[in-house]
Amino acid sequence: MMVCHCKAINSDFIRGHFGSTTLTLDDLTKHCGVGKDCGACLDQIEAMLAQITADSGTSVFVGTAS
Repeated sequence: MMVCHCKAINSDFIRGHFGSTTLTLDDLTKHCGVGKDCGACLDQIEAMLAQITADSGTSVFVGTAS
């Protein structure tokens, strides 16, 4: 599923970058630029990170992109 249309980032890409380390919205913004253009994807990405966290049992900080 396409998550960030501006940067052509899909959910598989985001899930693939979630490993044993904590992934934040800021990490994704810095790494691949999601949320830097129109910002329409931010709510969906925050929800996705929360779901990944729930599924993995690890903690994640969901903050706003700068």
